[in-house]
Amino acid sequence: AGVRLCSAHVTDAAVAGQYSHCVLTNPANSGILCVVTNFLARPTGGAGGTWGIQAVSIAGGSAGYAVDSRWSAIGNLNGACLLQTYTNAVAVPGINGRWGAASSTSLTDRRRDIVLSPGYQLIVQTDTVNVGLTVEFDYYERPLLPSEAR
Repeated sequence: AGVRLCSAHVTDAAVAGQYSHCVLTNPANSGILCVVTNFLARPTGGAGGTWGIQAVSIAGGSAGYAVDSRWSAIGNLNGACLLQTYTNAVAVPGINGRWGAASSTSLTDRRRDIVLSPGYQLIVQTDTVNVGLTVEFDYYERPLLPSEAR
């Protein structure tokens, strides 16, 4: 199996009275470790936002793309992690980081890798209602080692 280098782009449109959320999920039965090396969050306006890691509470989604250059002749392959968006009138708890409001704000978290074990997800959300959000995730997927299995 080996390591799959992946990239994903997801956009959640603004909805009146709702927070926008973009989610990268490592499904509970994936058998892989998802390591997010970078993400870029861009709200549609000058809103701030937050990001957090939590046990999977938002199920479903569509697969991201593995864009490993070693597979260039094959084209894009689906990765094991799932992407989704949703809007909700309530902000998600369990926030690990934040970015402040400013015109054309972008958040890039490069201070450390974010590791998603099977059954966990990374949620990026706006901290203002009625603001859309686009997030680009760069990550890799690799098989779990025996010592990492839960």
